[in-house]
Amino acid sequence: GLPDVPLALVRPASEEERRWPEPWAPESWGEDQQVLSVVTHTDGGFRFDGLPPGNYRVEVSGRWLPQGAVEGFVDEGGSVAQTLPLPVGGQVAGRVVDEGGEPLADFPVFVAGLDRGDGENVGRGRPASGPGRTDGDGRFQLRWIPAGVAWVQAGRREYGFSRPAAVPLKDGDRAVDVLLTVPDERQRLAGQDTQGGVGVRLDFT
Repeated sequence: GLPDVPLALVRPASEEERRWPEPWAPESWGEDQQVLSVVTHTDGGFRFDGLPPGNYRVEVSGRWLPQGAVEGFVDEGGSVAQTLPLPVGGQVAGRVVDEGGEPLADFPVFVAGLDRGDGENVGRGRPASGPGRTDGDGRFQLRWIPAGVAWVQAGRREYGFSRPAAVPLKDGDRAVDVLLTVPDERQRLAGQDTQGGVGVRLDFT
């Protein structure tokens, strides 16, 4: 079982799948209604209690987590046992150090971009599995990263940013010993104006 996975219990919005009256759920024909949310236990188990009869969908709610969903119908006084299979994604572990090789503790680490091979970059973000910060020895671990090339970076706006490290991952892969070096740019950044811009010129031929 997979621990610490955020799950949402959703009631489908279609009229055919709803039973009225339902005073616990607002009426909305255009959107599904999220009823409850939980996080899986250490053994991957989860449970939703006290549900009126009807059709429900359990789905993964984390942005970076591999997506999955399972549906079931709850009868009066009954229960539904469901298994939600998920790809585990990839993991990246390593250290964050300064230019002298000293570890940087409590330092943010994130996935700056994710190339999944479809021509689009998922964009800046951070896996939903944890805080994405280093421990006292500068070590970090990011989980639940979808398959593709993950650009992993460490940085803090007032301190500086490391160069992004390109880490190719498949489902179930674990990349270790990724070293991110963050230059100390506090003095330079302190003297900069907070406003800036990008110069762009378009030539039409």
